[in-house]
Amino acid sequence: MSKPEPKIEVKREINVPESHVIRNVRANIQRGLPQFQPYEPQDRLVLLVLGGPSLTDCADDIREKAATGAIVVSTNATHDWLLERDITPDMHLQLDARPFNSRFVESWLPSIKYFIASQSDPAVFDALEGADVTIWHCMSKPNERALLRKYYLGNFFEVPGGGTIGTRGLMLIRMLGFYNIEAYGFDSCYMGDDHHAYAQEENGTDPIGELEVDGRTFRCEPWMFEQAQDFLKMTEHVDEKFNLVVHGDGLISHLIKTGSKLFREGN
Repeated sequence: MSKPEPKIEVKREINVPESHVIRNVRANIQRGLPQFQPYEPQDRLVLLVLGGPSLTDCADDIREKAATGAIVVSTNATHDWLLERDITPDMHLQLDARPFNSRFVESWLPSIKYFIASQSDPAVFDALEGADVTIWHCMSKPNERALLRKYYLGNFFEVPGGGTIGTRGLMLIRMLGFYNIEAYGFDSCYMGDDHHAYAQEENGTDPIGELEVDGRTFRCEPWMFEQAQDFLKMTEHVDEKFNLVVHGDGLISHLIKTGSKLFREGN
């Protein structure tokens, strides 16, 4: 089998300056919101809904599983994507530190529990005024860790898992005790001309490269390639009680099917 041949320049940098992240964290932790904390294992099925293009054909499957008791977890713009299809998420996750992310939660509902990263822009928390919000921490920068230690006197939990809500979301859900997880729209690649299952003007501006994995070529923006790498690193650290199904035929699903060793050897 051929090794992957990445033709993508990846720069592992957060999409806002560190000073912006620290400013966000400092403002948000002072809101007095309840903090995320881990829970004991529980076997309910969780559906993690991400925004990759393969999500387009998954609404019926998500709706049917939700009707049988599965927990639906939206991320970013999939919040409204689900609501538009008469599927109400049970939980919603956000991570990105840029102000435009506030629009994803403008139509919040009292029945949804919102898990928002402390590095998110304060505008996100403002948009969720009156909602059921829990704050969580990813500590993407060393100075962020020091700030949290000082403010919370060391009483906080870090959610590891990489630079996107896809990989961090998986870890947050696992830390909440859920180990039976099905992910939708977790593609980490283009499908045709689409980078998401919906229009999102903030994406599609980075250069697109090609990545060959075991005879298939994937078109990826740098963040997609990085997410795939983060996913493989994450799988090395989760415990055995972690059952994950990735729907669709994107890069992440292909890596699982062909064996992650191929991707690691090429990088």
